[in-house]
Amino acid sequence: MVSNTVIDTYRRLKQVSERLDDLVEQESLSRTSVIAGTRIDLLEALEQIDRRVSEPVVLRDISGLDYREISELIDCPVGTVKSRIHEGRNAIKALLNA
Repeated sequence: MVSNTVIDTYRRLKQVSERLDDLVEQESLSRTSVIAGTRIDLLEALEQIDRRVSEPVVLRDISGLDYREISELIDCPVGTVKSRIHEGRNAIKALLNA
């Protein structure tokens, strides 16, 4: 499924980021590590929330699919997709702000 591919890509980015931190001096990574850290935090938040809401968020915000496409992929009405995306974003926001 598309969302699994996206999550696998983020996991690989997380591993690469950890290796880069070991290889490069911290001063030169200051800007890059903030971006990488944010991506890692996002991945961890996505793994913590219910897959029912994380999947539509990944499909919309990472894969760039429109609501209709997501609706067809996960076989539920567009209104439900919008609701799940809203719920997922709120759950992620709460975890990132904790």
